[in-house]
Amino acid sequence: MTTKHQRRRFPRYHFGLAALGEIGWPNTKDKQKVWLWDLSKVGISFKSCATLEVGSVITVYIKGRCRSHVHCLTVQTIHSTKEPDGSWRIGCKFKSEVSVEIMEDVL
Repeated sequence: MTTKHQRRRFPRYHFGLAALGEIGWPNTKDKQKVWLWDLSKVGISFKSCATLEVGSVITVYIKGRCRSHVHCLTVQTIHSTKEPDGSWRIGCKFKSEVSVEIMEDVL
């Protein structure tokens, strides 16, 4: 039997413990902190204290290894799932594939 994870086109890589990022909305300076969960070339997931509407376009801000550079990645939400602890797991797809260099810098 094939599991959902095995059907993915690209492997997902988990962020380390307590990997903090931010999300922001177009045409506003408002940002919200989120816990980064996993990353692939085509998408990202994170945990949030609030749900996001499916189809929303947002920017995810992730610090690189040197911590002085922040990657700004445009994404569209594809699911918002309530977790047992009351938080929300948000899954997003990137507007365009993320480079291997960015992935290596943030993981």
